[in-house]
Amino acid sequence: MTDDTQKVAEQQRQYWNSPVGDRWVSNQATLDGMFVPLTEALMEYAEIKPGEKILDVGCGAGTTTRILAAKVGAGGKVLGVDISTALMTAAKANADAGSLEFFEGDAGSVTVPLEDADLIISRFGVMFFADTAQAFAHMRKVLKPGGRLCFVCWGLLQDNPWFQMPLDVIADRLGPIESIKPRAPGPLAFAEIEYIKEFLDQAKFGNIEIKTRDIQLICRHGPSEIAGFLLEFGPGARVLATLDIDEDTRRLLTGDLVERVAAFEGEDGVQIPAKLHYVRAANA
Repeated sequence: MTDDTQKVAEQQRQYWNSPVGDRWVSNQATLDGMFVPLTEALMEYAEIKPGEKILDVGCGAGTTTRILAAKVGAGGKVLGVDISTALMTAAKANADAGSLEFFEGDAGSVTVPLEDADLIISRFGVMFFADTAQAFAHMRKVLKPGGRLCFVCWGLLQDNPWFQMPLDVIADRLGPIESIKPRAPGPLAFAEIEYIKEFLDQAKFGNIEIKTRDIQLICRHGPSEIAGFLLEFGPGARVLATLDIDEDTRRLLTGDLVERVAAFEGEDGVQIPAKLHYVRAANA
């Protein structure tokens, strides 16, 4: 690992162990509710079978890990791994005995207590590695021959208002902001399909398959609460963290964002469209 790679990895560790981790724990129920359709699609795409051994990467507070444990049953094993202490503490507090375990660490570099896995799976948890190809090559060692990799990640920024809206209101009110660097660690790192194919090929995965799907993120909260949420998480929050703004400015930004979110409000709540990549590959 180069010095630059180590620096980026340490930045990610610090970020997810800052108050950000606590905020994710506090808002986990909101996220889980919103992500139900895309989570169901991921589980179906992964073709999970009873008795399988699974590594859940970037498992957060463990919602996907618990779903996986229910699917593999008592004869299987699921290990959830994440670098956030706050999220791991929450995951372990809600874990049942049996096939479900959690491990704190960076799945792209540490040795996890799992061998000959049938599946590595992730819901938005694999886009933050400092050296992506190296991290996936490292994780591939966990898989048995023919074992599967399956994850979902965000598509292009312009196709995902969830991320685009807060960046737009910040730029409109405060002036131009620095563009998100393509392929840089973060939620939009895997937006380019060719990049996904490139690093998976470098990591020696085969049978690469990518399906891009349109999904509705259904939010049961009102536009005001969602606007506040959007300024707390994701690229918008990261931009604001670099700016010295006062509470009056934050209130103005929130008001601007409320107007944009309200455009997606319907009878069933706020439905924000998303374009996601579902990726599947094999340890060939």
